[in-house]
Amino acid sequence: MLRKQAETARARALAAETDEEARSIIERMNAEILDALRKPLSGPPLNLMPFDVGELLRERKGTSRGE
Repeated sequence: MLRKQAETARARALAAETDEEARSIIERMNAEILDALRKPLSGPPLNLMPFDVGELLRERKGTSRGE
């Protein structure tokens, strides 16, 4: 479920009106991911890392390092 939330948050951040809105969305999601990583897991490993906010903001602008 957290993985799906992360995918949705990423999509929302990429579609956000402003960088500030995108940053807020990703920072909230990162807090949830970090919280889940700190807790003992029941079930399969989370295998989910916090987003790189700077990279996501560059991607929003079409200037990601991967291009």
